[in-house]
Order: sequence, then structure tokens, then C-alpha cells
Amino acid sequence: MPTSSCAIPSPDRNAPTHVRVCQRLILALAFFAVVSTPAAAFDLSQYRLRAATDRAAGLAEGWQVLDAGVFENDPAGERLLLWYMGAAAAGASEHEALDAIIARLDRLGQKHGDDVARSYAGFLRGAQQIDAGDARAGLVMVLESANRMLAVGDPIGRIAAAGELCSAYTAADLPQSAIEHCKRYRRLAESSGDTAYMARADYLEASALSRSARPKQAVERWQSARRRFLDMGQNGLAARTAGSMANDLVVVGRYAEALEMADESLAAAIAVSSAISVAISRGVRADALIGLGRYDEAQAELDLAMALAASMDQPFLQGDLLQSQANLLEKRKGDPARVRALRARAAALRDTGMYAEGGQELQSLELQFREREQQLRIRELEAEQRTQDLALQQARLDADRSQSRLDRQRLVMWAVGTLSLLLAAGLVVLLRLLRAQRRLAEVLRTQAYRDALTGIPNRRALNEVAGALLAESAHEARGHVLMRADLAHFKAITDRHGHPFGDQVLATVAALLQALVPPTALVVRMGGEEFALLCPDLGREAALALAASIRQEVAALALESRGESVVVTISIGVAVHSSDTQDFSTWLRAADAALYRAKAAGRNRVVLADG
Repeated sequence: MPTSSCAIPSPDRNAPTHVRVCQRLILALAFFAVVSTPAAAFDLSQYRLRAATDRAAGLAEGWQVLDAGVFENDPAGERLLLWYMGAAAAGASEHEALDAIIARLDRLGQKHGDDVARSYAGFLRGAQQIDAGDARAGLVMVLESANRMLAVGDPIGRIAAAGELCSAYTAADLPQSAIEHCKRYRRLAESSGDTAYMARADYLEASALSRSARPKQAVERWQSARRRFLDMGQNGLAARTAGSMANDLVVVGRYAEALEMADESLAAAIAVSSAISVAISRGVRADALIGLGRYDEAQAELDLAMALAASMDQPFLQGDLLQSQANLLEKRKGDPARVRALRARAAALRDTGMYAEGGQELQSLELQFREREQQLRIRELEAEQRTQDLALQQARLDADRSQSRLDRQRLVMWAVGTLSLLLAAGLVVLLRLLRAQRRLAEVLRTQAYRDALTGIPNRRALNEVAGALLAESAHEARGHVLMRADLAHFKAITDRHGHPFGDQVLATVAALLQALVPPTALVVRMGGEEFALLCPDLGREAALALAASIRQEVAALALESRGESVVVTISIGVAVHSSDTQDFSTWLRAADAALYRAKAAGRNRVVLADG
């Protein structure tokens, strides 16, 4: 759920009457200041934080903003406000409020043909189903909404989709799948530069690591999330993170630290009157007390937590509390039969329903999401490459202009001797600027020698390196080797399995080639499915052995697409440089001819060039 915090306290029901009146007056005055301004003046990013820390106050503020018509002419702002309200309602187990928010998002989507609003409604509805124990149906709903969101192309929605998939898979007790989406969410959060997104990325990944029984790694992520929230001034969210971290501190046996974190979380939950957060914090506090051997205190905490949880529709929380009760009873040498019964009830309550029939739809939606996300990533990489190319061209123009300016400055210095000292100082500055520009141009020029897809050098790099190598050893026979390689029937692979899979094959083969060749060798993508390997001083016998090893390793690659095993083979032409080789073009034609013979002879083989 989106992270949030409230700057305006909700009235404390246990405070004296005159104090409650003052609190309500402060809340009313603060709200009047909000709703009396246009939508542009209502800061949704700050509201997101307020609603996450004090969910009840955040919901109240959200309804008042909607009733006042602040976003009446701004449907995009209204759907974002509803999205943050929905997160607060889900976190507070306010089911009626959550149903109303989902219905309003659905109406907004229908009225404006807004698929982003429909996706937000689907995310909330899916999370609601998972919390109710129907994890498979909930995941289907979340995946459908994520696919719809990617089709829209909304940047904020794309980040939300990754975060909701991470959260949904974690809640459904599928942490390995969750971690993959959590890492995608982290990448998008870092690209956005939004500190709240980055803090939530730490929080979500910690949750998934905790569910996957990796408590030490989870604690590190909890600590990072807590630091980020504290740096943002969001002490309430930091306290909630502390409570989550306490669970994993108990698992690793750091009970005193766990109790300290649980106390911090409990104090924050009581301050905002969040019943579910209070129940969770007391349950974690009980686990820490059990670890410290303070059994009576642990029982008292569990009694309070269970009393709160009894009135909530939170089966997973109730299951956790029953599990803690079983642990406490076992420590006290209680009736083993009762311990077993408590554990069985806990397991039944914490069953997410993921083992029911009908997983094919879930797999299909997940595959569809991965393919769409991969296509978006490829387009991003292509755009980055185009940007780099334009920057390289601009850097070259800037360098030329700088050189022209420098030449003019030198002429002025020669003509005007009386200003020699001032011009000398100016020349030093200009020279430094020019060197910086040239360094930048050199960096961009280096990038132009790399293949964007595989990250290995391209044909241009091969031409320069081979030319320099031949010039160095023009009158020597040192056994330089050039290999030309080609993947067999690559077009058929892409036609059957799609271009994204083809790109994956190319990247995998490129990485394998780099791992197999000597450190002094150069692996190059020539274009399409063709590669070249330049191996200085390797020699004929070693080259043939290397080529044979490459052919075997490529054929042994374990590649799979949509459940189908894919076999890739490679044909290699080997040409050893000799004194008869006139230039690089001659050498390259010899390797090409050998490759052609390998392909003509049936592919998946190594052929040595004549001579």
C-alpha cells in the first residue's frame, strides 16, 4: 500500500472533554484551510504521507476534500486521492470505506474512460480478496490491473503496478515471485527520484525477504527503510517499520532489540488510534517477551491483542496470534494436544488459498505482464541509446567550436602584447574547459563502440583493434586468430518465441563467449546473430580447441521459453593470421569463408580457413 503521514492529530477519545473540543477545533480550522484552496494548492504527495501514518485521520480528510469538490474538475487528481485513501482504508481494515472508494474509482473510470482509475480499483479489490483468504483470485485481479496499467503507459501507474504486485505476492505467501517484482519496483523508484517511493521499496522488499525465511537480509532492508522515513521526518512510518522489523529480530534471536522496536511501534499505533496496528504491535511484543522468558507479560500482551483482533476480519493476523499463543504454551510445558490444536487453527487461518485449482490464468497474466514490462524496458534502452548518440554528436560539435574559439584567442594573444598577462589567465581557463569537453566527448565516443543490446564491443571496435594489432605485428607471424561465428536458424527462433526471447538468447551467448575466451581476446557482435572473436597470439591448435569448446558450451545452454526447451547451436569459422595475410579485410574474408563452409556442411561445427 502507498506510504503516508498525518500532520493533524485526530481527537483522542480518552482525553478530557475540553481537550477533545480543542482538538476538533484545530482539525476543523486546518481542514478549512485545505478545502478553501483550489486543487492545485492541495499537495497530494504530502497527503499520501499523512494518510499512511494516521489512516483514520487521512480517510476523514480525504472524504472532506471530495465532499468540498476540490477535485471536481480534475479527475486525474481525484483518482490519485482515492488511491491514497484506498491504501489507508485497506491498512486500517475499514472495509466499508474501502468498498466505497473502490466503487467511486469504478465510476470515475466509466465516466471518463479512465483505465488508470479502473486499475487502481482492481489493485484495491485484489488486495481485499487476498486479505479475505482468496489469494489466487486476488492475484488474478491485481495482475489484470497491472497489465491494463502498462497498456496505458502512465508513469506513476507503472510504479504502482510493480509495487502492488510485490505486495500482493508477499501477502499471498509467494515471496520468491514477490522479490522479483520488488526489485523492479526499486529500479522504477530510484529512476523517479521520489524518496517516499524509495523508502517503500525498502519496506516491500524487506516484507518479501521476511516471508522467504531470510530474516537477516530482511532486517537490513527494514533498517534502511526506517532510516529513510526518519530522514523524511516521517516518525510514524518509521515506527511502523520498526514493528515489522521486530518480527525478524525475534527470528534471529535478538529479543531485546525486538522488544525495543515493538514498543516504538505500539506507542505510534496508540497515538493514532489504529486498532489493527495496536494488535499487530502487541503480538510482536509478546513474541519478544517469550524469547526473553517473561511469560506472564507475554500472555497479557497476547490477551489484549486477541481481544482486538477478534472484532476484525483479519485471518492472517489471528493466525499469527494463535501461533504465538502455541509457542508460549509450549514454553510453559502446557498440554501438547492443545499446542497442536492451536497450531492447526493458526495454519488454517493463515492459509492464503494459493493451492486451489486454476493456476493457468495466473501464469498467463504473469507472462503477459513480464512481456509488456520487457518491451517497455527495451524501448527505454533504445531511447537511452538514441540520447547518447545525440549527445556524442553534440559533444563533437562543441569540441570543434571550442577549438575554433581557442584558435581565435591565440591570434588575439599574438596581436595584443600589452594584454598578455590577462589573456594568459583566460587561456588557462579555456584550456581547462576544452579538456573537460574533450574528456566528455571521449566518454561518449567510447559508448559508440559498444553494442546496446549485449553490452559487448561492436564492428567498429573490431576494425580499430584489429587494425592496430596487425600494424604492430606486420612483419611477425605471432599466431593471431580471428573467428567468425553465427547462431543457427536464429530467425526461426525469434519467429516462434518472439524478439524479446531472441534478445535474451543473444545476450546469453555474448556473456558465454566472454567467459570462455582468454583475457586478451575481444568478443564482438557484428550484427544480428553474428559474432566475431579476435584472439591475439592464440595459435592454431589452441584456437581450434577453444572453438570446439565454444560450440559445445553453446549447444549445452539451458534455454527455455513458455515451458518449451530451446536448443541453440553455433557455427564457427577460424582464420589464423599469417605473413600472407595482406590486411584485415583479407583476414576477415578468410574467416567468413570458413564460416560459410561450416554452415554449408550442416552447421553446428568448426571449420579452419584454408592456408
